[in-house]
Amino acid sequence: MNIKLDKFLNYTLLVMVILWPVMQQYVVFDGAGRIPAFTAIICFFVNFYFNKAKIFSAPYVFWGVWVIFSICNTHFQGNSLETPLFFYLGLFTNFVILYVSSLEFRRDGDYFLKFISICLLIYAFGSFFTMQNWNNTGRMLGFSGNMAILMLMFLPGFSILRYQYKNGSIFMVLFYLSVALYFVIAGATRKALGGVFIIVFMAILANINFRSWKTIFFTIVTILVVYYGFNYVLENTILGERFIKEGEISEKLIPYQFRDNWFFKFLGDRAGYYIRGWQYFLDNLWFGIGLRNFAVYDYGKQVLHTEYMVQLAECGLIGTTLYLLFMGWMAYNLLYIFFNIAKRETLVYAGMYGAILFVSFTAWTYQFPIYFIVFGIIIGYCKDKRFKEKLYANRNLQKRRLV
Repeated sequence: MNIKLDKFLNYTLLVMVILWPVMQQYVVFDGAGRIPAFTAIICFFVNFYFNKAKIFSAPYVFWGVWVIFSICNTHFQGNSLETPLFFYLGLFTNFVILYVSSLEFRRDGDYFLKFISICLLIYAFGSFFTMQNWNNTGRMLGFSGNMAILMLMFLPGFSILRYQYKNGSIFMVLFYLSVALYFVIAGATRKALGGVFIIVFMAILANINFRSWKTIFFTIVTILVVYYGFNYVLENTILGERFIKEGEISEKLIPYQFRDNWFFKFLGDRAGYYIRGWQYFLDNLWFGIGLRNFAVYDYGKQVLHTEYMVQLAECGLIGTTLYLLFMGWMAYNLLYIFFNIAKRETLVYAGMYGAILFVSFTAWTYQFPIYFIVFGIIIGYCKDKRFKEKLYANRNLQKRRLV
């Protein structure tokens, strides 16, 4: 079997970044992640050699410049990291993951989705066998805490895409959805529940046929199941208790003058990050305070739990502009494809994109590979659709000239 070097290295890197934390639970070595970082460097140069032209295109350039800027900005401003080198290598690794995910998804989307889904299932089993009561709160979390739940949040989306392309069954979709919901409910992670809901909701919209009574009946049944299921979760699980109790507690943590603000009520205990982060942004308008330095400035020793304020407070207007260019490229192309090329399938990609936007309100995302795998899938889809559109337009133009 002929396997290209770049393809072999790309999939090797993806296995490493997803399953390396699982391996550390059984065979402890290279906990700092030197081997995945070294593999990412090799991957970059190999892919640069084979696909030089593609890597210098939007949105890779936007995020690549963001990575360079963030590393330099954080380094020259000073940083609160004990091992900044590996942190910087992690940012670079995520850039490589973004590119190789987009590339491999365009090469064979079904194989790529199947491969990533299997890796996530292995991750799920590894997390399942290490689950324990977290700080006596009743939340059952594995070795990687919330991160496992946020990773598995995308499993339903991957299976729905395979189902849409006639490469998977509805039973596979239900199985992956059950796995994701089990971890969400056991770990009582509210943002992950919201992310799963957005993905599933967009998938239902993508598959509704309003002319089919069967589809309408199935949709109504699904809505009822979700409604009563959500009420059951609220009344009988730790996740439900977190929605109710922590909502009351977090309101007390919001400064008095902001308690009537609906946005801060939505953020709950994360509202303080926005209030204080905004002030740091105003005081450091262009460059911010540098990645991970919020903990030093705020004396709380906590990472800034919101991607949006990470960009403003820690990266300033320069970093925020690059972030918006990167995210905006995907939003623009998804909208363009939805209105001009393919409506239904685009909604599922938009659902995964929306899930990341939702999670970004109360978590930082720039540091974790799973988000860049998903971004890579979305970018691969957008580039593929736009390329085929252009190719089709050129063929029509040539036919007209011949006539």
